[in-house]
Amino acid sequence: MQTQSDLKLGTLVVWHGGSFPGNYEDVDDLGVVVNIDRWISDEIQIFWSMTNKTDHFSTEEVDEQLGQGNMEIINANSR
Repeated sequence: MQTQSDLKLGTLVVWHGGSFPGNYEDVDDLGVVVNIDRWISDEIQIFWSMTNKTDHFSTEEVDEQLGQGNMEIINANSR
């Protein structure tokens, strides 16, 4: 199972939209991890290509979204 610990800077992720009816920003989207701070602010930032915005997730939120199948890691950068 994928977890937030699999994410590194530059990791590509997919958001499978449609889970939140009525939310026009809940679309299928491709994102890239642009910032990770697990130790101080417990935050992972992902820039989304379709909505052209950056979302801030806690590590717990990322694990929840991965577990529910809303988010999927498609490329874990080897750096």
